[in-house]
Formats: sequence, structure tokens, C-alpha cells
Amino acid sequence: MAIPSLSLRMTAAMALVAFFSATGTTKGVAERHATVVAVALLAGCCSHPTNSQRDGFITLAEAVPDAILEIRYYSTYNFVGERIDGYEHPCALLTKEAAKALKAASDDCMRRGYRLKIYDAYRPQRAVAHFVRWAGDTGDTRMKAPFYPNLDKSVLLAQGYLAEKSGHSRGSTVDLTLFDMKTGKDVDMGGTFDWFGEESHPDFRGITEAQYANRMLLREIMLAHGFKPREEEWWHFTLANEPYPDTYFDFPVRQYFDGVSTGVAETPADSSAVNWDEAYLEGSLGRECPFFKPGEEMVFTLRLKKAKGEIPPDTFFVDWVRNGDDGVEEKGRAPLPTDDEPLVIRAKSDKPGFVRIVANVVTAAGERAKSKIPWENRVFFQGGAAVAPETLKPGTEPEDYDAFWESQMARLDAVPIQAELAPTDCADTAVRLYAVRIDCAGPRPVTGWLTMPSDASPGKRYPVEVNFRGASMADQPAPKDGPHDRIRFLSNGHGFDLGRGPEYVKEFFAGICKSGGTYGFDDASNRKREDSYWLGMTLRAIRAAQWAATLPEWDGKSLELTGGSQGGWQSLMAAARCHSVTKITTSVTWGCDWTGQAEYKRIRSSYRPGCWYPDMAYFDAVFAAKRVTCPVSISAGLGDYVSPPSSLAVLYNCLAGPKKITWIQGSTHGFSMPRGACWTMEEP
Repeated sequence: MAIPSLSLRMTAAMALVAFFSATGTTKGVAERHATVVAVALLAGCCSHPTNSQRDGFITLAEAVPDAILEIRYYSTYNFVGERIDGYEHPCALLTKEAAKALKAASDDCMRRGYRLKIYDAYRPQRAVAHFVRWAGDTGDTRMKAPFYPNLDKSVLLAQGYLAEKSGHSRGSTVDLTLFDMKTGKDVDMGGTFDWFGEESHPDFRGITEAQYANRMLLREIMLAHGFKPREEEWWHFTLANEPYPDTYFDFPVRQYFDGVSTGVAETPADSSAVNWDEAYLEGSLGRECPFFKPGEEMVFTLRLKKAKGEIPPDTFFVDWVRNGDDGVEEKGRAPLPTDDEPLVIRAKSDKPGFVRIVANVVTAAGERAKSKIPWENRVFFQGGAAVAPETLKPGTEPEDYDAFWESQMARLDAVPIQAELAPTDCADTAVRLYAVRIDCAGPRPVTGWLTMPSDASPGKRYPVEVNFRGASMADQPAPKDGPHDRIRFLSNGHGFDLGRGPEYVKEFFAGICKSGGTYGFDDASNRKREDSYWLGMTLRAIRAAQWAATLPEWDGKSLELTGGSQGGWQSLMAAARCHSVTKITTSVTWGCDWTGQAEYKRIRSSYRPGCWYPDMAYFDAVFAAKRVTCPVSISAGLGDYVSPPSSLAVLYNCLAGPKKITWIQGSTHGFSMPRGACWTMEEP
């Protein structure tokens, strides 16, 4: 790797400092050894015309946590009938200015007994282009009945229902409705979102007085908080003082698994002379222990690794952000770091919780350099440190938590533990393979694949491992082999039929994903505990562990539950109620501290239901952890914000039995930085 000379890099750095000083946005918190050459930007300041793409947007899950998200263009239930280009995740983005105003509108709604339901917000230009292409295909009318039954598709562009540009692409427009918290239903507006016709005009009087009053109530709330309506669509509102009135953005709608800024321009950087495929930023604290006292300084040192080729001067930089559970945010830009001249970022916090550092290699225009790191596709460091994590507490546990789960166990106990085992061919002749179906309470059975050593029998018994799969909407094909020293059951958390192929699985999830997004994330799946998707998954996890303990080939001594992410959540929920379990081994454990995130405003998981209802607490794994008495081993990434480190600290603090947790620096949900420092805590 060749880096420009120090003099060239210092020239670029000093130019940056001079520019930012002229705009009054400098704050010296990043340095190269003793010389300060980078600057921190106060949140919301724009150092450069395209930095708004990086810093100017925020997810509504973060900015307006009380809003309900039903992102129609991520789903197939929209006027096109398929997921729209640019909608990579089921989330909503807005400019920070619009999001702030929408938060005020949401608070107003909450006081009146309503919540906002969001259908769409920022819309990439590529999505608008998708609409235009679709409009040109007059033969595709599969969604005519629910969206434009009274119109010929050929007139949609000519009559202005669709256009080649949309105000949504400027980032300050939102499509929404009201949700009545008393009835648990959407407010009746006398029409549906994206209906093409005059019935959608806010002042259309061919509806009841109550429906018209509901439209006017939504309009009143939005106008009161700085939005202006569109006269053709009762659901459409734009911030009156939008920050980018002439800019049409095209970065995708994405909530990165690391939970950091979703507003990054996705146009690949011009890096033809540089190979970034394996490149990353190596970060360290200069010590193994990532825990600090309140007010104690944390010093992060970053170095660029594995970039290949000559890097022209003044072309690439490091943009970094420091944020955390304390709500503090600082940002900066610095020249590329080297082994000899690293980037040093200093931080501190007075509040118990975690501090997060995210750094990305970018062009001068703010476009990220692209790596081939799975999940990430960027050249980055993401890690952190903590203040007094042992003091972090869970949120409020429901008073009837045990009573509820005892009632569910009674339901489960009423279903005898009966299984069908279908022998299946396996390439590994040292094991026997079975497709398994186990009776269970709830809407579906337990399904999964069982392997056991070929000589396993009641006379030669083995330990048993139940492995729970992480979050997935893909098929679960038969394993090609299995361990020779234990019996393993690969449990399917959803209970779909095995061996029917990807098309069946696609149709299965289309049927259970009520909002067209991800299972268990829609509002209806979380409002009431008895209706929750997570209840069925928990019952299947418990039943899988119960059944494993009945196998005549089990040695009666070792029944271990394993799983990463959502598989770890299933392990904890099962072990809390199945006391035959002797050990849990889990990594990047998902589904913890939902309640604490709501009560204490800790950083939320970037992959969780956007809504919050009190009944979700029954499925918060930290409360299950209080009932787990077997040894538990956890690995946690300090840069993982699918499973935020604060949530795993709370999990560890709540575990009732022997426990161990290993904290890994520079580890996200899908990537572990090479040579990342590890720190293990253990209580026998």
C-alpha cells in the first residue's frame, strides 16, 4: 500500500482545518500524535455540499420511536406489486430537520391518543424511475383492483399521479396516517394510501363527516408542526422549510446492520488505482479492558490495513463519528491513517453505558470506499468502550411475567411430545440424518434436521446439542454432515415444512409477514402478547429442548443450546422454561433489553420492531435470563448494533447462574476485525 507523503497529507489536512475554521465548525478532538489535523463537526453542520447525504438524514425508528412503520415500497403490497428499487431495508429516513418536526407532531398525536403510522418518507430517485418504468408497461395491471380500479394505467403519468421527480427524493416529505391507540386500529380516513383517484384529495366530500374530520385532524396536526399538505393526497406532507429544496437524492433506503448513519451516498468512489477489497481500519484502545470509570478518557487509535495500490493525494479521508448511550455525538474528518501516523480519537462519558466509534474511508465528496467485506462492503472500523457496564439495569419487568409464561407452559404441556422422524440420505456415512416434525402448541410444529452418530443407541448414548438458527427467511436445506461426538438438532424457528424448496419458503414468509416486511416486526405482531409472532417461536424453542431431552440416545448429562443472534434469543427463552438444559453457548445475542432501550433511551438495536408496546416485554430475553440457571457463555461485539453491547451487558447482569462474556473490539454483527482485542468477564 502506498500512502501520499506526509507533506501532501498535512497540506490536505490543514486545508480542511482552514475551511472548517472559516465556517466556525471546528472542535479539536482528533489528532495525529501531538499535532491536531482533523476536526470534529457539531451534529447537523454541513462541511461540504455533499456531506448532507451522509450527515443530514436519520432513521425514523431513532428520531420518532413512537411512530409505527409500514413501509409499503419495501413490501410487495403497493401499486407496482413488487419491492421498489432502492428500498433495501424496511425502514424510513428523513432529513434531521423534518424528523425533528415529525417528532413534535408524533408527541402531539400521543397526547391526543393517537400514533403516527408511516408508509413512506425519503424516496430515492431510482425508486421514482422504477415507478415511471412500471407506468410504461401498460400490460402489467396486477395491482389495478386495490389501487386504480377506475383509471386506465396509461393515464397515470399524463394526469400527474406519477412523475419523473418526487418531492420525497428531497428527503423532507412523509406519507402517513393516524393509528388509534384505544381501538388498536388505523383511523378511518375514508380511503387508502396510494389510491389513485379524486377520493384521495383531502377535501373530497364523498365520504362521511367522521372520515372527513379524521383527515382534517391529521392535517391540523401536521400543519401545526411545520408541514404543508399536498392537495391531491390526504396522507402526503412536506416540511415547509425543507433543507434541500432543489436536491434530489438517490442513495438507497437502508438501515445498516451496524445501526450507523443510513444517509450515505452509494455511488462507488473512483478508486480505480486502489484495491480496497480486503481493506479495513484497525482500531484499538491500547489496552485489553474496554471499560472505564465515569469521566475517564478513552483513546482510540486507528490505522489503515490491507489497502493495495497507490492512493493519490487529497482523494481519500476518514470520516468518523462518536456517539453512544449518553446521547453525545461528535464528528470529524481526518487524512488517511498509517502505521506510523495513526488517527487518534479521544472520548469520555460521565454516564454508565457504551460509547461507539465508527470510522469510514471516504472520498472528498463523502462517498465510501467499497470493500468486499461481507455485510459491510466498506472500509471501516466500528468498535467502542464502556463506562461501568456492570451497573446497567434492565427495564421494568411485567408484574405477571411468570403467570403469563406458566399459562403458556400449560398450553404446551397439553400437547404430548410426539415427533415424526423421516430418515434422509446423508453424504456423511458416519451419521444418521432425519427430517423431524414435533407437535407443539401454537400455529405450527417444530421442524428441523437431526443428526446423530451412526452407532448412537440406548446402549451407546451421546451428548445432545440443539442449535437454533438466527434470523432468516431462507430455506433450510438438509445438512451434508454432522458431528461425530454428539447428537445435533438443527431447529427451525418458524416451523415451516422441510425439503419443499425455496419457492415454498418464499410463499410461506409472504403469508406470515403481515406488513410485507420481516416476520414479527409489524405492529400487529407486537401489540398484544397472545398475538405475537415471538410467542409461537418461543413455544417451538421450548418444545425443541423438551423433545431433545426425551431422546433415548441422549446421555442424560449434557444438553447444550447454541445459536447466534436470534438463535441465541431462542436459546435463552427455551432454557428459562426447560430446566433439562445444562449449558448455553451464544454469540451476538439478539432480542435483549428492548424494555431498557425504551425506558432508559439506550441506543436501540438497528434490527428490531420499530414499534414499542408494553407486551413486548414478555419476549425481552433479559427477563428470561433471570430464570436461566445453567452456565451461559456469550460473545459480544463492541461494534455490533444489531445486538447493541449495552443490551448484552444487561443480559449478562441478569443471568442467574454461572456466566461468561467475551467482549471483542472491532466486531460487528457480521464482521470481526482481525486481531481485535478480547476481554473476558466470568462469574462461576
